[in-house]
Amino acid sequence: MKRFLFVFSMVAVVALAACKKEDMISFDEDEFIFEYTGGTDQVTIITNVRWKVSATADWITLTPEEGRITVVLKVSVTENTSDSERYGEVIVTQVGGEQISDTLKVIQRAR
Repeated sequence: MKRFLFVFSMVAVVALAACKKEDMISFDEDEFIFEYTGGTDQVTIITNVRWKVSATADWITLTPEEGRITVVLKVSVTENTSDSERYGEVIVTQVGGEQISDTLKVIQRAR
């Protein structure tokens, strides 16, 4: 299913780029929820511009951290050893240009 969404997203980006040259950047998800044990999930960055990503928390790692086209981003989180849920964000931002951006919320369950 994710592969289908990725291919569909790529086709949509190409079609939109052919019609308009307006810069765009977005995630194909709004939020990830991880169990306390940690793990990795994937989200597609849909874009037609150069971009970079950053996380607001040090327990979130991202691969790759920058790019030029639509790509699948790996979002990994470490184990949450506390008794509280924790929250962070992944932000993708255009490099140069209008500085457009999108945000993905990351929630991790408590131990």
